[in-house]
Amino acid sequence: MRPITVLRQRLLGMSQRRATGTRPIRDGLIAILVGIAAPAALASGAVADAGSVIMYGCGSNLCRINPDGTGQGLVKTNASWPSLSRDGQHMSWLQGNDLMIGNAAAQTTRGALTHTAIFDVMRPDGAQVAALEPLGYVDPDATIYDANGFVSDQSRPNQPYSVGWAGDNVHLLMPWITNYVGSDGTHICVVAASGLGGGSCAEDVASAGPYYLTWPALSPDGRTLAVTVTTGPANDLGAILLYDYGTGTVIRQLTSFYPDSADGLPAWSPDGSQIVFQRGAGSTAALYVEPANGYPGAERLLVAGQTPTWGENVSSTPAPVGPTPVGPTPAVAPQLTGVSVNPRTFILSGRLVGGRCVAARPGNRKRPRCTRSVALAIDAKLSIASTVTLSVQRASAGRLVKGRCVATTRANRGSRPCTRLVAMPGSVSWTGNAGSNRFAFDGRIGGHNLAPGSYRLTMTPAANGRSGIPQSVSVQIRR
Repeated sequence: MRPITVLRQRLLGMSQRRATGTRPIRDGLIAILVGIAAPAALASGAVADAGSVIMYGCGSNLCRINPDGTGQGLVKTNASWPSLSRDGQHMSWLQGNDLMIGNAAAQTTRGALTHTAIFDVMRPDGAQVAALEPLGYVDPDATIYDANGFVSDQSRPNQPYSVGWAGDNVHLLMPWITNYVGSDGTHICVVAASGLGGGSCAEDVASAGPYYLTWPALSPDGRTLAVTVTTGPANDLGAILLYDYGTGTVIRQLTSFYPDSADGLPAWSPDGSQIVFQRGAGSTAALYVEPANGYPGAERLLVAGQTPTWGENVSSTPAPVGPTPVGPTPAVAPQLTGVSVNPRTFILSGRLVGGRCVAARPGNRKRPRCTRSVALAIDAKLSIASTVTLSVQRASAGRLVKGRCVATTRANRGSRPCTRLVAMPGSVSWTGNAGSNRFAFDGRIGGHNLAPGSYRLTMTPAANGRSGIPQSVSVQIRR
């Protein structure tokens, strides 16, 4: 069997083998994590987000259905793993291991973004998609693509068999094993998605003691995290729990464990009032819908299928060709692409030549030593004329405590070392034109010069009263 097929099976890993002797474990999980009384009964048959649509895998095809069970239909053949943007305007999916991106009718005008994807999740605003790819390793990497196919980053996280987007639309949410012996289960971590710190747990947002958390999905308002809690890394038993994203505490348990099936892959409705999830695997897989304030037993069967995603229901019919409508032009957020910095490593030590402190070279090494001023050239492309604001984070040594990289103290100095990104005060702004730009950065921010060290530079474009998606690059300053 091909390694990529094995990885996909590990992702879906909700085996249909009958579980024996697991009732005490399941009961213990409920007692330890929840201890919350069921809420008052909900209105029967209530269906929210009537203007939305659920896409899902139906056999080897993609299908769609309305939340009330009507409007079922075929979207695309020979495709899997659909993922909608929240507004329903964009969708990613897989054709074999080819990662595709297009509209909600699975129409695309470009080829595959990659040929090795095993799972994909669209960013809520539709600007990027994160994919898990083996890339020649036993465990897959998380790779981020934009709509043009540009690989914006790669991250080697800890056991990333599922992935979601954090509330800032920059970082990723991933399972994180803190003890490989198996006594500490997994956490859901905010994982740095680019530059320094990639593949490190920047913030622990949910944990479940000795149990395993997977399939993180953040609510539209960014306050609640839906996850699947399992009794082992094989994902053979699962219940869906809701966590407070800010505090990491359990809000409620939505579903119960089942002896020979599992719940997983939760997806929120666009208004955040309901959750659709998959129960079972293979030919027995089915989709259920439950109110976000529900409890075990409140779910209702929707349709046979798997890997659901939920977005607004927009018409897939192309707009008719005709005269351009007269009216105000809507504000468009700027796009920043192709960001690079030169040099990536700046050496402060130089040689005095002709009254100037220049970079040391073989031809001037006998000249007097001097200290150079930082001079970085940042290249970037803008879709429209914009103001670009630069912020800086410095990489600092820390210690890994309960899955989080924190400042080193006397109490934690024996813990495993890690790298923290600490925001520096202040910012720098430039005005850029549509097209290619080069910005000069002298290494001074917040009234201070950058000292030797490693940094992440983040640039955010703004125009028409709207901000674009930030882009980051890494740079080192050395003596």
